[in-house]
Amino acid sequence: MHPGGLASGDLNVRARLRLSKKSPGLPRLEGYLEIWIKGTEFRVRDDTGRSFREILNDIAAKRGLGHSPRTLEEIMDMSSRIRRQSEWGATEFSGNMATNRALIREAGQSPWEIEAEEIAPVPGQILTDSLEEHLTPVGTVTLLGRTCTEYQGFLEGEEAGAGYKSKIKRLVSEPFLFVNEVHDAVNLDYYFIREVVDFAEGNLTAADIELPPL
Repeated sequence: MHPGGLASGDLNVRARLRLSKKSPGLPRLEGYLEIWIKGTEFRVRDDTGRSFREILNDIAAKRGLGHSPRTLEEIMDMSSRIRRQSEWGATEFSGNMATNRALIREAGQSPWEIEAEEIAPVPGQILTDSLEEHLTPVGTVTLLGRTCTEYQGFLEGEEAGAGYKSKIKRLVSEPFLFVNEVHDAVNLDYYFIREVVDFAEGNLTAADIELPPL
């Protein structure tokens, strides 16, 4: 996450992201998430049907392609939820980095408390990190009224005992990450794409950060 990120308290931004994910053996997952950040406070609404733990696992996956199920049971469970996405409702988060307190509410259930640091990567999806250091800037484009540097490159490593190579494209307007597009370098139909489709700065109020009532 960008060093001038959530904990800095200098952001006032709302972003709507479109997410598209395709993993081997699973149907395509598509949906939207909205992120509000005001100072050290944040709120997120994710309507993709994923649980909060799946959302975190998708962000943390080393190769940038999201979490891939490893057992037949997990494949069947995730496949069922993707196909019935509209029935699961939204997963919502709110928190404050200054107090390290946050709330999670899944699919209309009562919220429960968690440390804000644990879920900070969720709103942090719209902020840059150190990955650009390993990519090549190839030009600039204008997106949603902002000039973005386009980065391209590959990420190589090992996961679960097997080597991988991911092809990456990013559009960055510091400190914001507007597009993060990752494909498996061999199987281009294995991908995880997050792109900002609506973006506004400077207009958030305290009411925007609070979880709406059930």
